[in-house]
Amino acid sequence: MKKLTVMAAVLLSALTALAQTRIDVQVPNLVSLDEQFNVTFVIEGDAPSDFRWSEGDDFQLVWGPQKGSVSTYSNTNGRATMSSQTTYTYILLPKAEGKFLLPAAEATVKGRKYTSDTPQIEVVADSGQHSRQGGQSDAAATGSVSSDDIYLSLELSKTDVMVGETVTAALKLYQRVNLVGFENVKFPDFNGFWNQVAENPTNLEFHRESIGGKIYNVALLRSWNLVPQQAGNIVIDPTELVCVINVRIDRPSTGSIFEEFFQDDYQSIRKRVTTDPVTVHVSRLPDGAPASFGGGVGRFSMSASLSRDELSVHDAASLQLRVTGSGNLALLNAPEVNFPPDFEVYDVKTSDIPGGKLFEYPFIPRSHGDFTIEPVEYSYFDISSRRYVTLRSDPLSVKVVRGASSGADSTSGVLMSGVQRRDVRDVGSDVRFISTRMPSLSPSGAFFVGSALFWVIVALMFVLSAAAWFVLKTLAARRADVAGTKNRVAVKMARRRLLQAEDFLKKNLYTAFYEELHRALLGYVSDKFNMDAADMSKDNISEKLTEAGADAGAAGDFVALLDACEFARYAPGSGNEAMAAHYEKAVVTISLIEAVMKKHKSISAGSAAAVVVLLLSVPSLQAQELVSASPDSLWLAGVAAYEEGRWSEAVDAWSAIENSGLVSKELYC
Repeated sequence: MKKLTVMAAVLLSALTALAQTRIDVQVPNLVSLDEQFNVTFVIEGDAPSDFRWSEGDDFQLVWGPQKGSVSTYSNTNGRATMSSQTTYTYILLPKAEGKFLLPAAEATVKGRKYTSDTPQIEVVADSGQHSRQGGQSDAAATGSVSSDDIYLSLELSKTDVMVGETVTAALKLYQRVNLVGFENVKFPDFNGFWNQVAENPTNLEFHRESIGGKIYNVALLRSWNLVPQQAGNIVIDPTELVCVINVRIDRPSTGSIFEEFFQDDYQSIRKRVTTDPVTVHVSRLPDGAPASFGGGVGRFSMSASLSRDELSVHDAASLQLRVTGSGNLALLNAPEVNFPPDFEVYDVKTSDIPGGKLFEYPFIPRSHGDFTIEPVEYSYFDISSRRYVTLRSDPLSVKVVRGASSGADSTSGVLMSGVQRRDVRDVGSDVRFISTRMPSLSPSGAFFVGSALFWVIVALMFVLSAAAWFVLKTLAARRADVAGTKNRVAVKMARRRLLQAEDFLKKNLYTAFYEELHRALLGYVSDKFNMDAADMSKDNISEKLTEAGADAGAAGDFVALLDACEFARYAPGSGNEAMAAHYEKAVVTISLIEAVMKKHKSISAGSAAAVVVLLLSVPSLQAQELVSASPDSLWLAGVAAYEEGRWSEAVDAWSAIENSGLVSKELYC
């Protein structure tokens, strides 16, 4: 058994080594015509028994090959692993300009042949290169560094965009020197943009590029996703950093034969490099945005689904809306969903998913039946077609059945076991007993049509018809008034965002809290005053609040909160206490502004009050037309005689009422 185990282990190790054996090529993709460069072939796994390579006709072999080998052994939790690597290094010199394929190398490992790739090398005539290996300029030799030897560049994917359109900004370092490091980095503030760091590499990876006939080593320092929030020309401030560079210096000769061996001819200097200011022209979105526009700019798709499409009364489920695509995904607002009135709906939950956003709407049905959730509409601005596009989901059906606690035995009308509601009948429908209710007596031969009460009812119907027409017209106007609708739901939307910010506060998510609080404040004034993103400067916001009746203190507090949110997004965390204070101040400030604005609204109820007074002042004509107390006494006497079985006395009493000229349906029932 032990022998079989050992053989299996040896076989597995051989197969693993065979699978790992390969030839990698390490070579620069761009070199100058007079530059010597290294080509290294790396063989992972067992050492080859034979290795062959020729430089070809396009390159001159300067030196090589230099063979090297490295073996590593590790033991982790009693599991031993061993790896080996063999390298072959050559130094080449190009013969001409152009793009050439490096010839492939062949190696034989344990009787099996392996072939390397043939990478492409571009050879250019770099006027700044003088046979210096590694792509460095003469700065290291002369002791000076010019702006052509090292510089920063902030490169934008586009500089002519629309409000809400995503722009990619990449900060790159171009250098042709012996760079040691850099310090005192100052990144741009991106005022006027919503920004998010896309890439922030911890280890710089340089690659070569030819710029203006010179070869530079280029590395990405950081990249951002930018979304402009206002129209106009927005200037991005310069970025700056201090680079530490090793340069050669001239020292006076001492005449010693050991001078070159012991003397250090290099020293580190510091050079400040900056980017140029970049101007981005931002155009405002066209008018005519649909009511379902959620702030999306780009290209998106939407899908809707239910976590459960069949459930019991009082069970929880959720509607899930997935919005995916490219654009300002981080700034998308949740679409409005119209649920059946029998559903209790909770606050929407927003989460990020790969390539999009997920909006989840929890709900609980409170009655049974078959329900339909209306199609959800979501509009965005399509950059490619330059128009608004409305996405529309399919209607979703929900079947709600009775739960264990919602059956017939739990309702107010309790049924006996074995008795169905359809089996219950009116058992008194075959024999009608004489009515003993007090009658509504009226003179014989009198007609309701043409009476005073009739005309009062007709007038009342006209008044109600006019009121209904006015109400329907007002509702239609309100539905068509997009700005008014946003104004009415401004507090509701602000409350939703503040609740989300409170959730981030409880989780101590500093950046997310201030972004959501900032979105709640801007969303409130945008909806309340129908302000575009381009017009939401702090001066305009303060002016709008003052015009609406808010005092200078409330308007100042609101603007101060905006400043605090913007400052917090670029400053280090100030602690949970400051976050809680800003949250409480936002709630109080919005509440104060709402209270002041409501006081300035004049709600005229004079006409409605006049109609109510008029209706209440109409005399009870029916009461005037009732007979005197004598017919009532006769009726009560007849009822008493009927209940005691004195039938003839009852008939006499009721006949006396009829003979007096009064009639009522109770006399004949």
